[in-house]
Amino acid sequence: VNTSTITNQHKWTGRIFPPHLYLVQRHEKHKFNSLRTPSVCDSVYNFLFYLQIWGMQEDDNYPTPADEGKFIAESELHEWWRSMQAKHSDIYTADELIFGNDSSQHAIGTKLMAYFDENPNKPMRIEVRGSRWITEFGERSPRYVVKFKGSSELSLIELGSGHEEGGWRKGWDVAPPTK
Repeated sequence: VNTSTITNQHKWTGRIFPPHLYLVQRHEKHKFNSLRTPSVCDSVYNFLFYLQIWGMQEDDNYPTPADEGKFIAESELHEWWRSMQAKHSDIYTADELIFGNDSSQHAIGTKLMAYFDENPNKPMRIEVRGSRWITEFGERSPRYVVKFKGSSELSLIELGSGHEEGGWRKGWDVAPPTK
């Protein structure tokens, strides 16, 4: 296991969710009551982190330079989205679109920005470099391959978070969140 990659991923968001925990994140967006308390989420997250360290999770999920410039076929993404809507209709609702208000995936070079924990003092800026599937705990899910501003290392973000309202937003000059 490449622990430096794990450390770098923890540094940038502290939120690497396998698909079933992404559902928890999406539940929070829709205000469902589920694993929302920090103590439960932190415990689950820490458990998954230790599974990664001890090699009980797929190692081939980390992006490599070969992933740059490659994108998942949009037809595959739409098929995956429909299957998620069928499996988890209370989370992936019929009125939601995989790309939100965007017409397709972000292109290579698209700049996105978010604020860590919605803190105006913690901006995060990334550039989309591609998209790919990852498999965690037997589930396949799409991710954007990205580079953080000022870093040469590749990382991953949930593809959906690049299109959700309140997620990553286009541009590197996005105004901080207001309360």
